[in-house]
Amino acid sequence: MTIQTILKVAGVEFRDQTKIQLVKSIGDNNSSCRLNAQIPNTNGRHNNDFTEGDQVQLLADTSEPPTTLIFTGILTQITHRGKGANDEITLMVRDYTSLLQRTSITPEVYTNTEISVIV
Repeated sequence: MTIQTILKVAGVEFRDQTKIQLVKSIGDNNSSCRLNAQIPNTNGRHNNDFTEGDQVQLLADTSEPPTTLIFTGILTQITHRGKGANDEITLMVRDYTSLLQRTSITPEVYTNTEISVIV
C-alpha cells in the first residue's frame, strides 16, 4: 500500500519531495513534533519558494489526492545542498508547540503584601 503525500508551504502544494521524516517526541510535561523534508531543486526552480516562518502542512493518505492532515508547523530552517541539476533543499519544520516552549513568563514577586492586594 502506497502512502500519497502533499507538502503545503504557505498554501502552495509540493509533490516532488524525495524524503519526508516526521519525528514525534513526548516528555513528562509536553510533546512536540518536527518534520524534515528534502525537495529537489533542479537548476534552482525552488530557490524563492520558501521563507522561514511560513506555515507548513503535511497531508498523507492511501487515496489520491491525500486529504488527512497529519502535521502543521512553522518553517524554521532552509538548507541548500549541491549545485545545478543536483541541487536539493532541506526544510526543517517545528510544530506550534515549539513557540510555546520558547515563551517565558516573568514572575511577579510579592513580599510583605496582604493577599487582598494581590487578588
